[in-house]
Amino acid sequence: MPTTCNKCKHRISREDIDNIICGICNAFFHGKCVSVSGNKEFWSCNDCVTKNEKSTLTEILNEIRLLRTEQSEIIKSLNLCHEKIDDCNSSLRKQEAVLCEHLNRIDVLENKTVTLQKENEVLKKEINDLQQYSRINCVELIGVPETPNENVLTTVQAVGVAVNFNITPNMIDTCHRLKINNDTNTSKKIIVKFVRRCDKEEFLRLRKVKRNLKVQDLIGEVGKHTASNNFIYINESLTSFNRQLFSQARKFKNEHNVKFLWTKGGKIFMRAKENSRIYQISKLSDFNDVH
Repeated sequence: MPTTCNKCKHRISREDIDNIICGICNAFFHGKCVSVSGNKEFWSCNDCVTKNEKSTLTEILNEIRLLRTEQSEIIKSLNLCHEKIDDCNSSLRKQEAVLCEHLNRIDVLENKTVTLQKENEVLKKEINDLQQYSRINCVELIGVPETPNENVLTTVQAVGVAVNFNITPNMIDTCHRLKINNDTNTSKKIIVKFVRRCDKEEFLRLRKVKRNLKVQDLIGEVGKHTASNNFIYINESLTSFNRQLFSQARKFKNEHNVKFLWTKGGKIFMRAKENSRIYQISKLSDFNDVH
């Protein structure tokens, strides 16, 4: 079958070196018909080029449409993210407002707590002072042995005789052994409440004159007790709080070489050395002032 030029439709001689073939559709052309001279290893005719350009353009347009679709989806996603961020920010602002409100309430409650603690300390001190005042005429006798069928008043009078203080029944409001005693090997304390404060003070004063009071110094059966060599102590009756505070004060005295520690009228006093200042101890922090 004769070969013709796909442009001019005239016959083409295969030996003609100016002939050229389209690398896409394999159609033959005269070189002069397509304005191409010389041998081309790969050449495309106008129809194929146009088709290829249209195909490429279509692909590009499709890619652009796809990109636009993807871009639209991304924009929607971003808008959704922005909405969620706005919601989060709004929620965060609400939480911050609630937090600030709670912090303010906490501050108010803390201030109230501090105030209540101070008021509580004042009330505790007032109660302790009242309790201590109710003991203003009371003394405690420690180390006095118990005897069978004991008459506590007689025992108290024996202690009075030992310190040269005549105790008559009308001086005493009440006297008895304290029921609470954790150490079963020691005698229960005796609490003595005088009618008059002056008698109580005189009893304590004479006790200081009579040093090293022992069981054997007592008259009657109690003085013949097997623990006759044991010491007897006569102290002011202190409240539970003041008793614990006095115990801490005694410990502080020993650890810091404080020379004097005593009670008077239910109050605790301390002096570091001779002629130094006297400090009243009403709470633990008062130890810091003693020097």
